[in-house]
Amino acid sequence: MEASYFYFFVLPLGIFVGILALLVFYYARKEELAERKLKKLMGKYVRKRLKQKEAFNKELERLEELFQNKSIDQITYERLKQLLENNYEKKREDALTQFTSLSSKNDPSTQH
Repeated sequence: MEASYFYFFVLPLGIFVGILALLVFYYARKEELAERKLKKLMGKYVRKRLKQKEAFNKELERLEELFQNKSIDQITYERLKQLLENNYEKKREDALTQFTSLSSKNDPSTQH
């Protein structure tokens, strides 16, 4: 094997393989970081949903208490309950939409 083979074939091929290996490690690390961000985001979403659910249940209990104490009548109770449920569903859908938009933004498979 002549020295020219080494300089014109083996050395550039070795550099090319090294660059490919570095790219693989770079993209693997990037994907790992994006996955960690997504897990944190999911955790925040779940905690937020639990807080919303607790607030909803507390308001529902207060509404039920007002109805039991005869502070409000049946029709008012039903309207307020329906309003509370609709508000809760809207917040849930908004939070889900926000979560999916943030998670798709952090997803490396959707980025170019």
